[in-house]
Amino acid sequence: MSLHQARPSASKEETITPGARVARLIEVTQSLTALIDEESTALKERKIRDAAKLHDNKIKLSNEYAADLNVIKMNPLLVDRVPAEEVKKLKSTIGALSTRLEENRRLLAAARSVSEGLIKSVAKISGKRSAPVTGYGRNAAMTPSRQVGSNAIALDSKI
Repeated sequence: MSLHQARPSASKEETITPGARVARLIEVTQSLTALIDEESTALKERKIRDAAKLHDNKIKLSNEYAADLNVIKMNPLLVDRVPAEEVKKLKSTIGALSTRLEENRRLLAAARSVSEGLIKSVAKISGKRSAPVTGYGRNAAMTPSRQVGSNAIALDSKI
C-alpha cells in the first residue's frame, strides 16, 4: 500500500492478512524513520522552519505506525503467521526507528532549550528598556525601578 493512499476501511482492516499488515507496518516504519532522519538533519543544521514543515506528515505517519502496532500488540499471534524473515525485518526497522527517535529527542530538547533561552533573554532586555525611571541616584544619575517580573513575553510550550 502506498503511503499516499487512504487507509483501508474498518471492514478491510479486519480482513487484512497478517503478512500484509506486517509489510504495511514495515513500510510505515521505514517512512517514519526517513522523516525523523530528515527532521534531525534540519535540526543539526539549525533549520528549525524546515523541521517544522515536517510536523504534519510526522503526525500522520506516527498515527499509522501506532495503529498498526496496536493491532499487533492486541493480537500477538498474528505475527506467528508471518514468515520469520519478515518478523526479523520488522524488528530491525522498529529498532532503527527507536535509535533515530532517541537522537531526534535530544536534538529537539536542545532546540527547545536554545529557544527558551533566547526568549528569556529578549524578555529581560525588553524589561530593562521599558522599566520606568524612579529618581536620582549617586552622582545625580537616573535610577531605574526594580523589576519584579518579566514583561509580556511568554514561552510557547509547543517549542
